[in-house]
Amino acid sequence: MSRVSMIALQICVLAIGAIAIWSGPLSTPVFSTAARQQAPLEGGDNTVAEVMTQTDGPWGAGAARSLFEVKEYRLAMAQEWLESAQAATGAERIGRAEVAAQHARASLRSGPANGYAWLTLAWAEFFADRRVEAWEALRASWEWSPYAGNLFLARAILASQWWPELNDATRNRVMEELWVARLVQPEALERERARNERLDAIWRLVWARDRARRGVGFE
Repeated sequence: MSRVSMIALQICVLAIGAIAIWSGPLSTPVFSTAARQQAPLEGGDNTVAEVMTQTDGPWGAGAARSLFEVKEYRLAMAQEWLESAQAATGAERIGRAEVAAQHARASLRSGPANGYAWLTLAWAEFFADRRVEAWEALRASWEWSPYAGNLFLARAILASQWWPELNDATRNRVMEELWVARLVQPEALERERARNERLDAIWRLVWARDRARRGVGFE
């Protein structure tokens, strides 16, 4: 990498820290209620929506309630309250986010190996103005679902709230997830870049690093 390229990258890193924070990834597909209901269940081809409407067979209504009422229902409630919190402001937003966090924790007690649930909890804690708890939940999402590409964009958006404080390793992780998000959720990424200055700046850093790796000059 040339000296000019290196200086340009360093300037990008410093500049991102000064950009205002935006909070709200819930329009991304991973946070869509419809998408969540249509996602295949682990270990089978049935979706949550299909299982919850069946009345006979091994996935009958009784089995659905026993297997999913706690974990899936609580997670669904957490998401609904989180969406409601995003639409609110001030004390009302904090109150709704706290309810969302309670539901997310209840879901995780029934199934802790769920990166989506941890990410839901992370956003709920963030909206409830509990940044320490939000960061810990975000880290848990990374730990339990490090390769869940459909979570990458929402995680990167949340992680960007701490961008000025992140170490190099964590910044690289966020940048790599954004790089994958361009393939998994390209339209959502473009929408977020258009309204989120900090995320757009981080993406430009990702793009610049890729060009530097490939030996392409800066325009």
